Amino acid sequence: MKYKISVILIATIIMTICFLAYAQKPSSSKNSPKWEYASLVLLPSTEAAFWRSPDGAVLEESSLMGLALKLGCDKPMSFPPEHPILNHFGNKGWELVQIVGPKDSMCDAYICWFKRPITP
Repeated sequence: MKYKISVILIATIIMTICFLAYAQKPSSSKNSPKWEYASLVLLPSTEAAFWRSPDGAVLEESSLMGLALKLGCDKPMSFPPEHPILNHFGNKGWELVQIVGPKDSMCDAYICWFKRPITP
């Protein structure tokens, strides 16, 4: 189990680096928004959930509902459980830009990529 989580976290870090390298192309305009990125990792086999914030900190919980409560989601008990936490991220300015699932990657996880503009 710990090995699987380690592999998933390493894969998330590698994918974050690749995503940021692709997403942060030089801008021709000085007024272009700057972005910060974060990811939500869901493991269907264990129901574990991870939130990797822009500063690199990782919050880990044994369930998506537990992670939602830890992140301050006000309605974590509705169904399907993904909706309240996605709405919570949207209310915090995060935009869901990509979902990578088990069929798209080499691990048994769903990785949701978020971005939001950095406000000066």
